[in-house]
Amino acid sequence: MSWLNTFVPIVYHGITATQVQQWVDNFAFLYARPRIPEFRVASFGDLVIAGTTVGGDLRLPITGTIIDCGCYHDTPGITGTEVIDIKLNGTTIMASVKINVATGQKSSEDGGAAQPVLTTTAYTAHDILTIDVVTPHSGTPARGLVVWIAIRET
Repeated sequence: MSWLNTFVPIVYHGITATQVQQWVDNFAFLYARPRIPEFRVASFGDLVIAGTTVGGDLRLPITGTIIDCGCYHDTPGITGTEVIDIKLNGTTIMASVKINVATGQKSSEDGGAAQPVLTTTAYTAHDILTIDVVTPHSGTPARGLVVWIAIRET
């Protein structure tokens, strides 16, 4: 709002144009902050096994961009790397590197696991996300699964 700079000396009911500009800037910052919803797709204590559409469909109520994703468990799995995929309207959002959880780790961000590479990030309101467990831990499966996505509303 560059027009505010031309009226700096004018006071609007005790509020200067500079203060108004600061409020506008703060609102823009808050609007741009990502939201990070979490979806529990396997109940606490349930084994995480291979499957598609684990936990059902998740409807996205707003239009936006997916900027990151990951997962964590209540109890870590042992042996091998678990691989989890997120699909948007039936198509994966990660082409080569999906969500990985290393053996003995509770989170996809622990233990140096490869971080997901997003290929499809834009979505519209009412699109559907589904979670697939592509490869569970090969020894003792993890228990409980929460998947999170960082989104920015557009």
